Amino acid sequence: ERYTYISSIIDECYKKNSKNKLTVSDKIDRVVTNRWAALPIFAVVMFLVYYVSVTSVGAILTDWTNDTLFGEWIIPGAQSFFESIGCADWLTGLIVDGVISGVGAVLG
Repeated sequence: ERYTYISSIIDECYKKNSKNKLTVSDKIDRVVTNRWAALPIFAVVMFLVYYVSVTSVGAILTDWTNDTLFGEWIIPGAQSFFESIGCADWLTGLIVDGVISGVGAVLG
């Protein structure tokens, strides 16, 4: 009795796709997960990601992050802020030269 009730609900809610009709995702999966083509396709995609991130867009963003964002804005601003509130020199050096510069080195 429960089974027939659940089956009737499922029949109203769910429609099966015909097995002959492939979606765009299925077609892409057939090519990308092919036994012989998968690794070369993966290698090409990884090379393109690396090339774009290191040479064109990545180089511009890295230079801007290192030179402008941290070199001209954040570090001098933090330095002047800590000096204006009378922070000790060793603490200012620790925060500005250690923490903030370290974050800048990781991001840049």
